[in-house]
This record gives sequence, structure tokens and C-alpha cells, in this order.
Amino acid sequence: MDLCRQAGITPLPLLLAGGMPNGVNNLRIGEAILQGGRDTFLTDPWDALDRDAFELTGELLEVKTKPAMPIGLSGIDAFGNVPVFIDEGDRLRGIANIGREDVIAEGLLPTRPGVRVLGASSDHLVLDLTEADPPLAVGENVSFRMNYGALLTVMTSEYVEKVPMRDVQEAGEARAFAIETDAIGGALVVVQNVAERIEQLGFEKGIGEKCTGTLRLRPPARCHSFRGGGRPPARCAGHDLDRFRCRDDAGRRRQRAG
Repeated sequence: MDLCRQAGITPLPLLLAGGMPNGVNNLRIGEAILQGGRDTFLTDPWDALDRDAFELTGELLEVKTKPAMPIGLSGIDAFGNVPVFIDEGDRLRGIANIGREDVIAEGLLPTRPGVRVLGASSDHLVLDLTEADPPLAVGENVSFRMNYGALLTVMTSEYVEKVPMRDVQEAGEARAFAIETDAIGGALVVVQNVAERIEQLGFEKGIGEKCTGTLRLRPPARCHSFRGGGRPPARCAGHDLDRFRCRDDAGRRRQRAG
């Protein structure tokens, strides 16, 4: 089949409106899948897409009342820009452990009402917390949605930890798991923090029939050795790691790598 591809998410609204030119039969819609069309549909989102698949969270390192207008003259910052300040009197300012080496600050949208992004240095984010509802304090987390540019920098930054925010939502049954292994496999489970990593996906430790998934680590008694550029056997029983499976309320099976 011949493909006439349109790169980018921009034409998706045109497609939905029935105005796509004849002959275009392939669209690359990565931003719509990842961001729910946040940068495409703007203020008129498509209900079929999820705009809240990603969230950036940082910790507040400082919360103090400070004048909105700094004292003295403003110079050029480390990025070659001259910051502009608006005199709003004394405001409650917050500093979070997120900076421009991690994210494009202008692409952040606070999830808590009343929080405003004022600017950022290389490693800190300056926020206005005066009207935050509920109020925020030192040590609490502050979260943001991101536009495509901000998400791109966050996902490629080695200083930002990536963890599952939420998993398949279950209805009517708890999601529990069990790990079956021998002494050697048990040591592997501890060293690799397997249980903790599964719990981050929203599962709880369970026993017997309460478990919706079981992870089995088999002993390496029959594992064949191989060296150099050689290839392992097609079925290496000693290194077999069963897939961890969970089932949603509709009975469909979802796979998660163990």
C-alpha cells in the first residue's frame, strides 16, 4: 500500500472536520497520543484524548514573603534575557527544585489553583504562591502539566526521575501480586527492588486467591552458557522470567514486564 504521510499533529483538527485533502492516508499523531492534543486543540480539547497522562512534580525548598519588585537595577540573566517585573507589592514566593536544565519553564502549567510560574534559573523554579488553594508550605510537592516542549526536555533529562503516575484502573477487585522464587531468585528480588517497583504500578502484596498476578523466578539449573558474540538458546529455562499480568474489570489481560 502506498503511503502519503503528513508529519505532525497539526492536521488532526482538519481531519476531524472532514477537510483533509484526498490522497493523504497516514498521519503521525505522537503529540495527541502523549499530550492529548494539548498543543493542537488548545482551548477546545478533543474529549477522546487524555490531557493528563504526564505530570511533573518538584519539592518546595523555600516559601517566603518577598517584594515582587526587586531592589536596584535588573541586568541580563545567565540565559541572555532581561527579566521584567511587575510591582504587586509583597507576595508569597516559593522556590522548587526544578530548573531550566530539566524543563522549559514557560511550558509549565501548575495543577494547583492560584500557583503561578514566575521564572527559573538553571536549577530552581520561582513561583508565586500567594493565592495557592490550598496553601503550600516548605517540603510539600508542587505539580505541573506540560506542553510538548516542556515534556520533551523532561523526558530527555537524566536528572528527572520517571515513575508510573497511575496504572490500569480496576473496578470491583483489588490489585495484588505475589512473588514465587527460590533462595537465589529471592536475592535477585531484593537487589533489584522488584517488589517496590511493582508496588509503584499500584499493586499491593497479596497471598493466594487474592492475587491478580504472580511473578515467578525459576532457578538457573538448566541454563546453557554462551560467550562472545554467540546467541543464547531460544528457550533458556534458567533465565526465564514470566510476564507479570494483571486483569482489568472487563476481563481483558494487560501485560507488564516483570
